[in-house]
Amino acid sequence: MIGKFVIFVIFFVVFVSLASIPIDKYWFLREHFLKAEEEQSIGGDLSLNPDEKRLNDILMNHKKAEIDQ
Repeated sequence: MIGKFVIFVIFFVVFVSLASIPIDKYWFLREHFLKAEEEQSIGGDLSLNPDEKRLNDILMNHKKAEIDQ
């Protein structure tokens, strides 16, 4: 029962937070969060050659598309 209440509170706080910021700021913060996640992920500090970068971009675009759904 406590677990359901905690989940409800978390969703409520997120909903209220999202409702209280302008949409353009939301998209800015979202992009900033995704970029920070990418940089902090395993191998985020590696230098990629052009072929690796193209492949990584393809994979990251698929990942972002899944997140957007």
